[in-house]
Amino acid sequence: MRISESKIDEIKNNVFVIDILYNILYANGTTKKEKFMLRIKLDKNIQSLSELRSKTKVLEDIKLAEEQIEKGLKISHQDVKKRFSKKKVQ
Repeated sequence: MRISESKIDEIKNNVFVIDILYNILYANGTTKKEKFMLRIKLDKNIQSLSELRSKTKVLEDIKLAEEQIEKGLKISHQDVKKRFSKKKVQ
C-alpha cells in the first residue's frame, strides 16, 4: 500500500500534528537513542494516519493529546502506539 506524494507532503507540512505527537513521546524522558527510534516509528505512523483515519478523527486525537499535555499528564509510548497504530493489511 503506497501513500501518494501529495498525502506525504500534506502530513509533513502539518507541523502542529507532528509537534504535538512528538511532545507526547518526549514527555516520558526516554534516552536520546530511544527518542530517535520513536521519532522514526512516529513518522511512519503519521504517514499511515491519512489513509486509515479521516482528517476529523486525526484532529480529534491531536486535540485530546494537546489537552493531556497541557494538564501535565504523562502518556506512555504504549498509549501512543495503541492509539495511533496502523491497521494490518491482509
